[in-house]
Order: sequence, then C-alpha cells, then structure tokens
Amino acid sequence: MILSTFIKTEFQRLIRRWQSLLGILLFIGFFLVALQAYQLDPSVQLPKEQHNAFFAFYSAQGWGPYTFLPLIFPLIMVLFAGDTLAWDLKTGYSNLVLMRVGRRKYIVGKLISASVLTFLVIVLCEFLMFGYSLTQFPVFSPKHIVPGLTPEYASDLATSYPFLYVGLIILNTALMGMAFTVLAILLSLMVRNIVAILVIPWVLYIGLSFIVQIMGIGGLAPMRLGVLYLVEGTIFHPLEIPLFWAVFWLISLILIFCIYNQRFKGSVK
Repeated sequence: MILSTFIKTEFQRLIRRWQSLLGILLFIGFFLVALQAYQLDPSVQLPKEQHNAFFAFYSAQGWGPYTFLPLIFPLIMVLFAGDTLAWDLKTGYSNLVLMRVGRRKYIVGKLISASVLTFLVIVLCEFLMFGYSLTQFPVFSPKHIVPGLTPEYASDLATSYPFLYVGLIILNTALMGMAFTVLAILLSLMVRNIVAILVIPWVLYIGLSFIVQIMGIGGLAPMRLGVLYLVEGTIFHPLEIPLFWAVFWLISLILIFCIYNQRFKGSVK
C-alpha cells in the first residue's frame, strides 16, 4: 500500500515536470533523427535483408553510425526521476513524509518507485520507436547469421526470434536507465546541486569508458555495456548485459539505503 502511494506520487511528479518532458522529447527526437538518417542512406535501395524495420531499430539504438543516443543515454535517463530525492531534501518534503512512514520505508519506497517509473518510461519510448520502425521499413529479418550484417550480440536470437531480440534490447536499455537513476539518487546524498546530480552520471559514463579503453579493458566500458555491445557483442553472453545493470542497480540500492539510514538515523524508523 505504501509502495503504491510512492509510485503514484512519483508518477504525478513525472507528468508535471518539464525535466521529464524534456527527457522524453530528447529520447524520441534523437531516435527519429537516427531513423530518418538510416532511411535516407543511399544504400537504402539495397535488398530488405539489409534494410528492414529491425535493423533500423538496432541502428537508431546504437548499432549503426546514424545515432547520438549512445553518447547521451545517461543524461536523458536521469531526467525522469534521478533528482527525486534531491528535490525532496531541498524542499523539505522528505521531512513531511518521514513523519508518517519512517526513514526506512521512505527511502525504499523512493528508490523502488523512481526505478519502476524510469523503467516504464524507457520501455514505452522504445516500444513506440520500434512500432514506428515497423511502419517505415519492411518487416523482415535475416534467418541466418551474416557476419557484418546481423548484430553480433546474441546473434542466434536476433535471427531466430527477432521480436524477442528487440525485447531483450529494450530490457537492457531500461535496466541501464534504472541503474543510472539510482546512481543519481546516490549522488543526491553527497551533492546538493541538482544540475550536478543530473550531469555527473553522464560524465562518469563518458569518462570511465575512455579510461578503461586506454587501460586495455574496453569490455568493461560503460558505453559498451550500455549500447555498443550491439556492435561488439561477441565478447558477451546474452545474459551478461542485463545482469550487469541489474547488479549495478541492486548494489547502488544497498549503498543508498545504508548511507541514508546512517545520515538520518535520528529520524523516525
């Protein structure tokens, strides 16, 4: 009952904030630009085996050279609910809630509701864009793995069950969104500036991707684990990507719970 109240509150905040609208517009806008660029490619006249709704979706997601989404995904994702705790602390709203539910229920409800809403918004945007792809390109997918043509990540699934494969890609993206949302919430316990809270996850995403690449362990680059696994997916088991982001999310959740309870241990339990 308490969790449903938190989700309802976060949803009301989501639909009223300009940050959320901006995130959705950026998400859909960059996706549409990438799809349009893919459609206008001179090679679009090639057979449908190479230009179809599935490949258009993969290309816009990060598989092709027509999209900027791999560079800005974290910046978009945290706009939905990443600053929710920061605003509660800044406005004093958290104090009002703590008088009714206690700090442990509050922080758990806050984390779960923010994660759930971020997950749902990303899934909705992704499904809308895939649906749009189906209306603009032939609904066809190669039945066999073709090096350089079919995605390298989970290629057997991509050729045998393309719709299920799209679902896996959407799941991976939504889990990444949850992970960056709770990372922003974790930063809310250390940083007061809301702009910094929203920007730092993106800076870490880009910076760490660059650093680990220089160190020769590019397989651990956040950008590769987030989107570019579609291009260099042979080094990953299909379950490694969703498991990585799920574990990242869970560890961040535990850290936030411990830090928050330690900092506000004088509050009602």
